[in-house]
Amino acid sequence: MNFIRFKTFYLEKIWGGPEFASLLNRGLDKRGSIGESWEISDRPGMESVAIGGRFDNLDISEILKTHTEYLMGYKYRGRFPVLVKWIYASSPLSIQVHPNEASAKILGAEQKSENWFVAAAKPAAELVAGFKESVKALTAEEMQSKWMNENLRRINVAAGDSVFIPGGCVHAIGGGILILEIQENSDTTYRLYDWDRKGPDGKPRALHIKESAICADVSIRPQIVKTGKSDSDKIICQSQKFDIEFMSLKKGQKLKIRSGRAKIISVVGGRMADGTGNEILFSENVLVPAVIDDDFTALEDSQILLTKIK
Repeated sequence: MNFIRFKTFYLEKIWGGPEFASLLNRGLDKRGSIGESWEISDRPGMESVAIGGRFDNLDISEILKTHTEYLMGYKYRGRFPVLVKWIYASSPLSIQVHPNEASAKILGAEQKSENWFVAAAKPAAELVAGFKESVKALTAEEMQSKWMNENLRRINVAAGDSVFIPGGCVHAIGGGILILEIQENSDTTYRLYDWDRKGPDGKPRALHIKESAICADVSIRPQIVKTGKSDSDKIICQSQKFDIEFMSLKKGQKLKIRSGRAKIISVVGGRMADGTGNEILFSENVLVPAVIDDDFTALEDSQILLTKIK
């Protein structure tokens, strides 16, 4: 097997929903409102564990420590730099922001930029990303009022849209949207506004006004790229830690993976197989070690994201 498959962490969220399992074609019990599945994670306490192959039952942190150059292509220290997750929102997520490199240093936090690939969206579905052009500054008073809801930039999205959210860009995922999020390995999120809803305990969820004021940059705009089934090789994201290509492959067409650096194959449509015949199904995200040199074949018309780790 010329890739590493991992067990998935499923997380229940107040904005999740029972549609999660069917949208991803996964045999899950209907247990509450699943909102996220962490596909490849090297977070403390949530290290992905390999299934099958030479690394069976080892977690990603152990693999990285003992086979660094095999996995990354160079001597690397630290945790795996990218986190991959599916997110389904039946209702909007909170208005939030992540630190960029500069604000992370001020707050003693982790920087985070992320890319959203929209795999499915209900008609008229929308995201929140950045502010209207008329907004030149942001005050703590405004962050604590419905002014936020009136001045945020709303973007209608459909399946195939890709949205890059740099650190410092205020954002939220709207209801009725399934996205594949590929992000820097960080779990730092500051909540500005939560639609006046209550958490599972019946109390309003905590806001992080002070931290958000340090992080939020009203001048930042998301980078939006539209893809389609006629796109054979399209760059949808270029960031500090990773680049992402979208590829649409006809049945029998080859995806040539060459050695050099670690890569992630995300099947957002169809199914693939490596040169040894091991399949990668729709919605799966697998890690291809840097040493691998192989041709992966589309077993049917397929769409994939190829993430190249820097």
